[in-house]
Amino acid sequence: MSEQDLTVLVVDDDECDRIAMHRALARTSPGAEVHDVGSQRSALSLLSERPFDCAFVDYQLPDGDGLTLLRNALARGITTPIVMFTGLGGEALAVEALQGGAVDYLSKSELTTERLRRCLGRVARPGRVPAAGPPETLGHLLRAIDNAAESMMVTDSRGRIEYVNPAFTALTGYRKEEVLGHTPRLLKSGSTPTAIYASLWQTITAGEVWRGEFTICRKDGTDLESALTVSPIFDEHRGIEGFVATHRDITREKTLAARMERLANTDGLTGLFNRRHLMARMEQELARARRYSRPLCLMLVDLDHFKQINDRFGHLSGDEVLTGSAQVIREVSRASDLVSRYGGEEFAVVLPETAIEKAQPMAERLRRRLAARRYYLPDRRVVSVTCSVGVAQLGAEGGTDSLIAAADAALYRAKGAGRDRVVVAG
Repeated sequence: MSEQDLTVLVVDDDECDRIAMHRALARTSPGAEVHDVGSQRSALSLLSERPFDCAFVDYQLPDGDGLTLLRNALARGITTPIVMFTGLGGEALAVEALQGGAVDYLSKSELTTERLRRCLGRVARPGRVPAAGPPETLGHLLRAIDNAAESMMVTDSRGRIEYVNPAFTALTGYRKEEVLGHTPRLLKSGSTPTAIYASLWQTITAGEVWRGEFTICRKDGTDLESALTVSPIFDEHRGIEGFVATHRDITREKTLAARMERLANTDGLTGLFNRRHLMARMEQELARARRYSRPLCLMLVDLDHFKQINDRFGHLSGDEVLTGSAQVIREVSRASDLVSRYGGEEFAVVLPETAIEKAQPMAERLRRRLAARRYYLPDRRVVSVTCSVGVAQLGAEGGTDSLIAAADAALYRAKGAGRDRVVVAG
């Protein structure tokens, strides 16, 4: 049978990439009959209607990725050899594609006539493409895994390690000979919930790919955050004969994300939570109090005559008073309380599991402690500041806004009554 009989399907929603593949196929197999579609749905429809010698499938499609197309094709009994053809991913995606049923993997950035010729020679029926040397799929795949930047580990169906690449050693500190025959439990830390391990095993033994985040323990005892992907390895009868896992160190990413979250939720001057975080957490605390019929109170604390400190001694002195006041409020509050800078010289303290009878003496203690604090200013002056406090308890009806309004009204009455006092709403 001649190469004129070769029929190829190109599945790619990018017109430029389809044209590039048409040109590459024209150079490799001038007489080939090439069809193209731009979606998974169209590809499955065409593959079900007629046979093709080969299908080149892009990983990114508008109605699902190439791996989904692979699974759907296998489920429909489609036998056309499928080559994953993409500009994304790397060795990890190549392994996942090959284990998912693809017969080969081609990178768009490395598409050459010779690479395409070898690929067609491996996947098309004999006699349809001019020979171009011995097949190299296995050797190429092994070299790719050995040189992969991501840590890779292969186990048998019982989870015993059969292979790890050099990146695994660099990541974990374990040499190949130290882990072969063992299970991945040697990487287990106490930080990953047992439920995640159960979910992973249930997913992969069902023949599906598991993706998630793990904390793994290095050989030296230190922990690292890892993005983990585990894929089943199927035999020719679609039975599971093992698993391949890839680890990517995301410790730095997680640390940076946590830092960014702290910055987004924290007041830069006092180190307390900011108003944005207060409002989000109050919604949660109020919902919990409602659900379990538990009491909850809110204190609004305002520093008396604070503007005079800024005007007389300058804003640096004002900042000193604010940070010192924040420290006092934090010291007086309980670990379960939510303390935040509400705005300007005003602070808010949410008191979960606290009725008004207990919240009022807590507010009085806070008022006395703030009044007793002395602030030593840069010009050697010593000042003290009193505060006014409004306290309100969550009622049978209403939410965050009504609770804040009640505490604010009580605070306003405290100011009007001469300041340096606590007033309870109601």
